[in-house]
Amino acid sequence: MPLRQVTEVAAPSFDGSSGDAEAGLASIEVGGGERLVQNGPDPLLVPRLALGRYLLQKLQLHGDKDFLIHAVTGERWTFSDVLRKSTSVAESLRALGLMTGEVVGMFTGNCMEFFLPILGAYYLGASIATFSPTSTVSELLHAMNISKPRIIFCSTDCVETLEKVVGQLPFLQTVVVLGATTSPRHVPFHSLIQHEPANFNSVDVDPEQHIAAILCSSGTTGLPKGVMLTATNVITCMEGLMSPVFGDLNASQTHLGVLPLFHSYGYLAQLASLSIGFTTILMPRFNEDLFLRSIQTYKVWTGPFKLVISYAISHYQSGLRPGLRHVPSVSRTGASKIRLLFIAPTLMVFLAKHPKVDLYDLRSVQEIWCGSAPLSPEVHKQVEKRLNVANIRQGYGMTETTMGVVNTPRGAVKYGSAGRLAPGTSAKVLDLKSGKPLGPNQKGELCFRSPLNMRGYCGNLKATLETVDDEGFVHSGDIGYYDEDCYFYIVDRVKELIKYKGHQVPPAEVESVLLKNPAIKDAAVVGLPDDLAGELPLAFVVRQPGSYISEGDIVKYVAEHISPHKRLHGGVRFIDAIPKTASGKILRRQLKTTFLTKSKL
Repeated sequence: MPLRQVTEVAAPSFDGSSGDAEAGLASIEVGGGERLVQNGPDPLLVPRLALGRYLLQKLQLHGDKDFLIHAVTGERWTFSDVLRKSTSVAESLRALGLMTGEVVGMFTGNCMEFFLPILGAYYLGASIATFSPTSTVSELLHAMNISKPRIIFCSTDCVETLEKVVGQLPFLQTVVVLGATTSPRHVPFHSLIQHEPANFNSVDVDPEQHIAAILCSSGTTGLPKGVMLTATNVITCMEGLMSPVFGDLNASQTHLGVLPLFHSYGYLAQLASLSIGFTTILMPRFNEDLFLRSIQTYKVWTGPFKLVISYAISHYQSGLRPGLRHVPSVSRTGASKIRLLFIAPTLMVFLAKHPKVDLYDLRSVQEIWCGSAPLSPEVHKQVEKRLNVANIRQGYGMTETTMGVVNTPRGAVKYGSAGRLAPGTSAKVLDLKSGKPLGPNQKGELCFRSPLNMRGYCGNLKATLETVDDEGFVHSGDIGYYDEDCYFYIVDRVKELIKYKGHQVPPAEVESVLLKNPAIKDAAVVGLPDDLAGELPLAFVVRQPGSYISEGDIVKYVAEHISPHKRLHGGVRFIDAIPKTASGKILRRQLKTTFLTKSKL
C-alpha cells in the first residue's frame, strides 16, 4: 500500500500542549498526493460506565441544586428531585416488563417530565427514540417503524395522532400519557411515580454496545433515518462539553432551554445540563416575549440554590406590555441570571433584527452557542454588537456525529467559522468531482471520523454504507473547508447547491447577503428549474413589518453585493414565513413543492 501525503492538524492535548505554541497545530507530510486533516490521538479520558450509572452519579453529585425551572409556571425541580422521580419511573418501567435493549419512545413537546422516562430507561439499559410532537400520521408511522418502541410516553395534545397509528404498530404494547387521560388503554404518567425505591441499582451494560438513542435525522433531503447513538457516544459528548480544550462548560452556568428536546441538539444540550450541573429555565415552546422576558427577569441562587422569580410569571400571565419592570428589589448576592443560550441561526436573526429585543434588558447573557445551520458573519456581528456578547460560539455537527465535532474555542472567534475539531476527531475535505482529499482553503465535502460517530442507521445497512466509508469517516453531505489554523467553515449542503450555467451557487451565501438588508426579516434561496441555465437562483423573502421593499429593490441590492452567477436570476417571491425544521434548517424541498408548484397552476 503506497504512502499517502498527510497534512495533520493537531488539536491541543488534554494537558494544553500542542505541536505549535501559537496556534496549537502540527503538520506532517508523508508520500503520495492525498491530504488528511486530523487532530491527533484522543485526549479525553472517558469513563467506561453504563450511561444509566453515569447519569445516576451526576444526579447524586449535584444534589439539591436547581436543575429545571419552568419558564411559565415557576415550578422548580432540584437534581435530587429528578433522581427520586426518575428512579421511581425506572421501577415502574421494570414492572411493565421493559427489558435491557428494548426501546422507549417519547412523543411530546418540552415539559418538566421529559427526561424522567429517558433516565428511567437508561437505568435499565434500554434505548430511547424521540418523535417530533408536530409529526403527521404518516411521519409518525414512518419514524416509529424504524425504532419500534415497546412503550411510548405521549403528551395529551399528541394522543389523537398516536391513536391513528397504534393499530398498525404490533410492537407497541404500552401508551403512557403525560397528563389527564380517561382511556383504559392508557397508563397515566402520575401512576409511575409512587414512591422512591430503596437501594435502587441501575443495570450495568457495555456502553460501547448499548444503543442509547435512536434519533431521527433532519430529513431535509429525503425521508428521516434513525440514527443510532451509543452510550459511549453520549458520554464522550458530555465529557467533551466539559473539557477545557473543547466545550469548557461548567456548573456555574444558567441556561435558557428553548430548543425542542426531541431534536438531537436540544436532547444533548439538556443531557449536558444534567451531567455538568447547570440550571435550565425550560420554555415549553418558543414565544418571543417569554424568551426575552425570561432572560430579563429570572435569577437562580448559586448559594442555597433557591429560585428568585422577578415577576416573570405575573408579567406573562397578566399581559403587561413588554419591558415593564415593576420588579421587587432583591439582593444580587449569590444570584445568577441566565448567562448561556443554546440556539439556532433562526433565533440569532431574531436577536439581530427584531425591534422587541431593544425593549428588554439582556445584559446577563454572556455566551451564545449557535448550531444546526451556518451562521453568517453579518448576523453574528449584529448580535455581538446589539447584546454586547463577546462569546458567540458557532459549532458544527450532525445527529450522526452526536451533535458537535467542531466548535469555536471561547475567546477565539473567527467570523463565519464553526471553529476547530473536537478532541479525538479527524476530518477530511473531499473534492466533489474526483473524491480526492483537499488541502486548506479548498471547498469540498466534509467528512469526519470521531468517537462521536454514530453506530449506523437503524435497520438501514445500505444507507449506513453510503454514509460511512471504509476508513470510518462519516460523509456529511455538507460543503466546507478549513483554513491554515484548522478553523472549519460551512458553505452549504451538497444536494442544495444551485447549478447555474455550470456554476455552483451556495444558497446560504446568497441568504447571508439578503439578511444584511434591514428591510428583510428572513429569506431562503432555491434553484428554479430552467431549460437553458439549468437552475436560476430564486429568493423567498419575508419582509420586516412595515417594509414595502420590492422585488426590483432586492434584485438590485443582491447584484451590488455578489458575483454575477450568484445573483437572483430567478427573481423574488414574497411569503409570510420560511418553512423550517424544529432545529432551524430551511425546508427547501417544501418551498419548491408548495410555492413553485402552485405558481405553475
